[in-house]
Amino acid sequence: MERLDTVMVFCPTWRLEPETLWAIFALEFDCPREYVFTHDNLSVRDVDNINWNYRKGRQMFLAGDYTHLMTVESDITPPPDAWKKLRALDVDVALGSYRFREKHTGFSANNLMGHNGDGPGPVTGVGLGCMVARRAVLEQINFRAHEKLPCDTPFAEDVLAAGFEMWGDPGIACGHKDEDGEIVWPESEPAWFKKMRGFVPPEYDHQIRHYFRRGQTMRIKALTGFSGPGGSFAPQGEYDVPKESGREWVSSGLAVEIRPKKEANSG
Repeated sequence: MERLDTVMVFCPTWRLEPETLWAIFALEFDCPREYVFTHDNLSVRDVDNINWNYRKGRQMFLAGDYTHLMTVESDITPPPDAWKKLRALDVDVALGSYRFREKHTGFSANNLMGHNGDGPGPVTGVGLGCMVARRAVLEQINFRAHEKLPCDTPFAEDVLAAGFEMWGDPGIACGHKDEDGEIVWPESEPAWFKKMRGFVPPEYDHQIRHYFRRGQTMRIKALTGFSGPGGSFAPQGEYDVPKESGREWVSSGLAVEIRPKKEANSG
């Protein structure tokens, strides 16, 4: 019997943009999923922080019973049907489409490198901003950083080197918020974006932002069939994952906090 989908929606965060928060809760699902927001940036180097948060997210994913990991980065605005379209591609790794931040990078380009044509098709990368990956991929491949590049490019290289199939779909057009507040789109701003506000239950909007200020991780577990406003949430209970070097996971209500381990008294 084919296993039913269970999704971990993962948002590693530097600065959580409100448009991203609205878009994540506006995503349309017909299966159980859990939303994981993490803000755990310990290094002065952005590359190290990005890589650490993705490795931590992979740990949480593999410790659970999920079939797919969906990543939505904290400055990306995916369309409501992003999960459904990415899942429908039925490949190991599926990527949505967005433009790199031209003001930040100094060049204008799309993330679906190596893509040919207008419809879905094979790509060489990159795209952790909006991605769906099967469990088998994460079981075999960890996230790693290049000296100057975040883990997007090495992850794409490792996926293809391992023989997994990676496709992108330019029809899954995501917004990408630049540092000056402008949201850039692969083409023009879509109509759905104007209708998106208000999808986040107020109590979770407050909780999420509270935990970000404290540098913690928050998990929200959605019941089967929830999509958009009017659904109900059930907070995740106790949770445990393998310990990282020098740190420990501590369950705290809706949050799973990661903090330095206390040294045992020597005397």
